[in-house]
Amino acid sequence: MMIKAVVFDLDGTLINSLEDLAQSMNAALVENGLPIHPIEKYKLMIGDGVTTLAKRAAGSENAAVYEPVLARMREIYKRNATNNTATYKGIAQVVKQLKSDGIKLAVLTNKLESFALSLVDYFFEKDTFDFVKGATLASNVKPDPAGMLELLKQLDVKPGETILVGDSGVDMQVADAVGAFGVGAAWGFRPREELEKYRAKAIIDDPEQLLAVVGQASRQYP
Repeated sequence: MMIKAVVFDLDGTLINSLEDLAQSMNAALVENGLPIHPIEKYKLMIGDGVTTLAKRAAGSENAAVYEPVLARMREIYKRNATNNTATYKGIAQVVKQLKSDGIKLAVLTNKLESFALSLVDYFFEKDTFDFVKGATLASNVKPDPAGMLELLKQLDVKPGETILVGDSGVDMQVADAVGAFGVGAAWGFRPREELEKYRAKAIIDDPEQLLAVVGQASRQYP
């Protein structure tokens, strides 16, 4: 079946936002009298939405502990989201090529939708992506497949005509749940072993390899 759409995760897939996310959360922790974490540790803390990130960073499920951290982190991150963040090498060119080839493009992220829209607008050319779907108060976050199913309707494509690219097991779970072709981005935050564990159909080490995967999936994926 011909691949007609590619859906990308954002953090750890399109952009390397680790340092800005970690520094913003650490600043919020300090202001709330809580210990901070090494930046590298955040690679395994990011990916399940900012509320879960705040709980993990604060080390507590108690709303009285993590909610002040969450609120302050959002304020700090809003002002510092592009300080050190950048697109991964080669990803902008790959996205541009896919667009030129007539592939529909979208972003599906657990990041707050307002932040996601701002960052996509900042780092990519206007109208590169047909849709950007992030977390809202009314939506469930990945691995719930609802967001992906909504994107499939908006893009007017079938699951088997769609590739989902992400750096975590959460993304692969979504792809598996809806019947899309899950591609693991090994350059991201999570280890390759996680992508293998959650049955990525393909794992790539460089964004440029995605172009070949699109062609192969079009020929091989039922």
